[in-house]
Amino acid sequence: MDKINRKIIKFLELNGRISYEEIGRKLGITGIAVKKRIKKLIDNDIISINLQLNVEKLGYYLNLILLEIDNKSNLNLFIKNFEKCPRIISLFIGLSGFNLIALVIAEDRMTLESELLGNCSLRTRKGIRRTEVIQFERKLYFPYLPVRNFLATRDKEKAPCGADCVSCERLKFNKCLGCPATKVYRGDL
Repeated sequence: MDKINRKIIKFLELNGRISYEEIGRKLGITGIAVKKRIKKLIDNDIISINLQLNVEKLGYYLNLILLEIDNKSNLNLFIKNFEKCPRIISLFIGLSGFNLIALVIAEDRMTLESELLGNCSLRTRKGIRRTEVIQFERKLYFPYLPVRNFLATRDKEKAPCGADCVSCERLKFNKCLGCPATKVYRGDL
C-alpha cells in the first residue's frame, strides 16, 4: 500500500463515482494507471466497491447483538446457519466474553422485536450462554451501510437459517414481516 494507493482510496471514499481520469488528473498519472491500481486493490481484497444504503433515510432499525457461544463447534454451526441471513449486515468474531457480534437490520419495531424474541432470533439458538442487545438510535458520521442479501429472492419456503416463517406466531399476528428470503415476506427490503 503506497502513497498513491492511499490517495486513490481517499478519492473513492469521498466520491465512489469519481472517474479514473479525474483521479489521475489530481494525482498526475493517467486514468489507465488509476484503473490498473484499483483493479489490483480489488483483486487483492484490499478494497471492495459496492452499493450502500442510507438506513436512517429508509427508517430502518439497527441492533448490535452480542453473543457468548459455549464452544467452537456451536460457534461454527451458528456462523454457517446465518451466513445467508438477509437481516445480518455484518458478523464479527469477538475476543472477549462475547465471541460473536452481529449487526442486524429490521424494517420496523415489530420485526426488530422478532429478531430478539421470535423463532428466527439469534438469541435462542443452541449453545448460547448469554446475550446482550444494543439498539441504535441513529448512526453518526456516515449513515450508509453495505447491502448484504437485502434484495433477497423471496423464493424460499424456509429462511436461510432454517426458521419456518409460515408457522411463526409473530408473522400470523402481524408482529413480524417475515424473512426477506421467503415467499411469505411482507416487507419492502
